[in-house]
Amino acid sequence: MSEFPHVDATRSRASSTLFSARWWPSPTALAFWLVMVVSAGLLAALLWDPRLATRLVAEGGVLEVTQVSFFLTAGLLSADQVLRARGEGRATAPDLMLVAGFALLVIGETDLDRWVVGTKMAYPRLIASPEVWLPHRLFAVLLVVVAPLALGIYAFLRRRELWAFASQVPRERWGQLYLVGGVIFVVAELSEGQLNVATPARNFFEEYFEFLGAVFGLCGTLERRALLSQRPPGGSTS
Repeated sequence: MSEFPHVDATRSRASSTLFSARWWPSPTALAFWLVMVVSAGLLAALLWDPRLATRLVAEGGVLEVTQVSFFLTAGLLSADQVLRARGEGRATAPDLMLVAGFALLVIGETDLDRWVVGTKMAYPRLIASPEVWLPHRLFAVLLVVVAPLALGIYAFLRRRELWAFASQVPRERWGQLYLVGGVIFVVAELSEGQLNVATPARNFFEEYFEFLGAVFGLCGTLERRALLSQRPPGGSTS
């Protein structure tokens, strides 16, 4: 009989999970292989078939659709973790903020204003323009004013839970994946003009680095989900 029965039970559950199967890589390994395979494929396309590379990285192309699907999947998995956290008595604030973050990424990458209004328009102009249908303007106010304000208030009220979560990020493998993905994505957004250098495929490096950010974001979510599933209920607060 083990001295730590709950640890044995945890290991038993982990051995039956998808990520512990020998034929399935860990989320960290999955991130590595996705990055390597996609990088090799895109580089080969850029060198030998620039037209194919252009189609792959085009707005609404395969790479962007895959990137958005990764963010959407990570958001849905985080939403499921909110429900699990409530059932297990863990803090829900970290997962709820992850849901909000991935939702914002999906909204930003899908150009929601273009889908709603029919044209690309800065949100302040969309809100102030009398030519825009009033329900669309109210939707923009909800999206860029009300939602961030509500999230800010919620984050302040749950600051202890979020601080405990943030302190784990550099130490945990899932947190390191989040950090790498976040840094890559932010650099891609801030250096958009510099990344769009003269290559046969327009926006190649911008879309490529954004895709890498999505890969690490999804794999970080999978890594955290796998870790939490191996802990006894109530064993973690974040």
